[in-house]
Amino acid sequence: MAAGLEPQQAKTIMQFLDDIEMERLYLHDQATREGWLGTPRYRQEIMTLVEREEELRLELGDADYDRYLYGTGQPNRVIIQSVIEGSPAQEAGIQSQDIAYSYDGNRLYNIRDLITATTEGIANESVLLEVIRDGNIYEFYLPRGPLGVRVTGESHKP
Repeated sequence: MAAGLEPQQAKTIMQFLDDIEMERLYLHDQATREGWLGTPRYRQEIMTLVEREEELRLELGDADYDRYLYGTGQPNRVIIQSVIEGSPAQEAGIQSQDIAYSYDGNRLYNIRDLITATTEGIANESVLLEVIRDGNIYEFYLPRGPLGVRVTGESHKP
């Protein structure tokens, strides 16, 4: 595999994630039919699936997970498209086209990672956001919560 993973490892990972995705689809279908979509029960069931995905990510490690995402054409970078005027991101110095690399010490691979990271923990506590700009890593401290950025996911070679 061009991403640097062994073909069998990549196939196993893809099958695992495909199985989780099918479980998510069946769960959504069942919850819709039975009238419990959007309830605490539904959210708990979804969180169980998310936790299984996270376990795989931890098992692989950052480097292999990054290669896997790239090799399968999935977004593995969070790109800042624009920064909202007066936002915490603007005040900190975040710029359009920065790559959001990590938040509070956790690598960011997709938009969901960023949303999850900004909503966990204590609101307004100072948190480190690392961004890649022109090939260099820059560190910014912002209050935990909405950054005030518009983002997109892209696939970049690790």
